[in-house]
Amino acid sequence: MIIRFTILFVFMSFKIYSADCEKPKMPSDKEWNIWLSNIKEEALIKGISQNTILKHLNDVKPQSKIIMRDRCQPTSTMTLDQYLFYTITKDKVFIGKNFLKKHENLLNKIGNHFKIQPRFIVAVLGMESYYGRNQGKINSIVAITTLAFDRRRSDFYKKQLFAALEILDKKLVPNDELKGSWGGAVGMTQMIPTTFLETAYDWDGNGIDIWNSYADAFASTANYLTSLNKNRWYLNSTWGREVLPPRQYIFFL
Repeated sequence: MIIRFTILFVFMSFKIYSADCEKPKMPSDKEWNIWLSNIKEEALIKGISQNTILKHLNDVKPQSKIIMRDRCQPTSTMTLDQYLFYTITKDKVFIGKNFLKKHENLLNKIGNHFKIQPRFIVAVLGMESYYGRNQGKINSIVAITTLAFDRRRSDFYKKQLFAALEILDKKLVPNDELKGSWGGAVGMTQMIPTTFLETAYDWDGNGIDIWNSYADAFASTANYLTSLNKNRWYLNSTWGREVLPPRQYIFFL
């Protein structure tokens, strides 16, 4: 059997919180307004309408709690077994099996269309949003704008901000509201805005809705996984296996 991915887990010792995990110094109103003004100009150049920019950026203020969430993600030393124990819980597995059975017909149709096994689609939704139950309620523009200003991943989040504005500008989101996690991920699939624009899929023909439509969430997940350029998806393969590296390579880890 072909194994699609071979994953090597290298576990290292980290402090529980990073050195940056302290109350961030927030910008003055002047500093923020100058930066935001530049962002608005850049958004215009990228083709975002003036109305969308004014509506979604005019009253945005940076949120220290968003920066804290980003900088203070706890890390610890874990073996693979420990990681799986804390992440793949019994209730998640139980609900996932029932979820797979409940939506079997739809998942099979989507799986056949994209040439992917339905169990992987369900697994992604289970890990990302507990099968759609925990999608996040944070205003995505506020979260992404805050993280775009912060120094840690500014370039990455600027791309996400312009993508989020494009989503709103094209009215690709229900009720003109973009909400999700503190990190800007949205929907049952927890897609970042750039990924949404690239692979979100309208399966049922009612417009893309990965927040409320299982059909669109399933299809978007399948479309994303099977469109990764560097890793072709094989129907006769599985996702991964734990491996032990040859002894001579351990020295280099």
